[in-house]
Amino acid sequence: MTPRPNVLFAGGGSLGCVYPALTIASRLAARAPGMRATIAGDGRAIERHTARGAGLGYTHVPGDDTLQRISTAPLRWLRRSAGWAAAHWLLRELDINLVVSLGGSTSGPVCAAARQSGVPMVLVEADCLPAAATVRHAAAAKAVCLAFEETRARLPLATGAIVTGGVGRPGFERFAAPSIAPPVTGGDSAPTLIVLGGAAGASSLNHSAPDALRRLGPALEGWRVVHQTGAGALADTEARYRSAGVDAVVVTYIDELADLAASASLAVCRPAGSTLAELALAGLPAVLAPDTRRRDDVHGANARAAAIEYRCPSVDERGDFAAALARSLGTLLTDAAARQAIADRMRRRARPDAADLVAGACCEALGIEPAPAALAPRRRRAA
Repeated sequence: MTPRPNVLFAGGGSLGCVYPALTIASRLAARAPGMRATIAGDGRAIERHTARGAGLGYTHVPGDDTLQRISTAPLRWLRRSAGWAAAHWLLRELDINLVVSLGGSTSGPVCAAARQSGVPMVLVEADCLPAAATVRHAAAAKAVCLAFEETRARLPLATGAIVTGGVGRPGFERFAAPSIAPPVTGGDSAPTLIVLGGAAGASSLNHSAPDALRRLGPALEGWRVVHQTGAGALADTEARYRSAGVDAVVVTYIDELADLAASASLAVCRPAGSTLAELALAGLPAVLAPDTRRRDDVHGANARAAAIEYRCPSVDERGDFAAALARSLGTLLTDAAARQAIADRMRRRARPDAADLVAGACCEALGIEPAPAALAPRRRRAA
């Protein structure tokens, strides 16, 4: 038994891998008072500030290089070797009792070090297509927590897979209460459209969203637009909106996205796994714009799953992205009933208990307490 465990969350590369760690850590701390949690990230300031602002430790572990060109092979080998060495040192220095992998850039070296050192692992997979580290280390993990049922077939046989649903950032779980979920059909205040590219922004959305909204003309009347650009793109995106003649609130980053989502009626965003979990909890309809630059098609697979589950439309950013985005938005901006239908499907399929189920799997791996009763019916072996 480990009454006061030291837990290392392996994320990095995206706040979508850091935010779920904050939520899971809060649930785990409630079951294991005195727990110490540390996030291993890629060293960016925004990750460090987010983790430490939530009361968690933060450390830098060199992660896998996403470049796949032959010319980068020596650099990738050096980074992976450095990451593996740093992870080994961390496991010993922090006396880590459990590694929770979130599929980010540091998951590979941290999981490899944990596996060799005999430190138990719980893998959290937010996307429909599992990360390479999830596939590689699934058979050795105590549990693999899946956001999508479809992911199970892509894992090795005899993997301890649990379909928990996706975990979002802290604050979104409050939408589980029926009284918190407002209808998206309008009301006294102006409806709000949120354009999100993640904390790092999305250049294609920054470039094309102003032109797409310009093309909507009267359909956009009465709507309030809030656009998150990511770092380094604020001035250029503001200029694009001015040139398009569209009145928009343009910000670099939205700190309290849950509060904004509570009053929003529609979103345009990348279909990252954690983002889809948050949209479902908030019951916020969305037009999804997969990042076509990704070779792994993770966003594409997530968007296809969201189309089946929620009926969220998806837009291909190749070609005339602004025109395609305007067509998808035009339908939902003017049809409140269609937005409400998507919102209702999202709320019915939302998993506000996802973080609790993951925390239960972590407790079981640590030997602190048995998995909660809610976890048992969902735990199945991959076929």
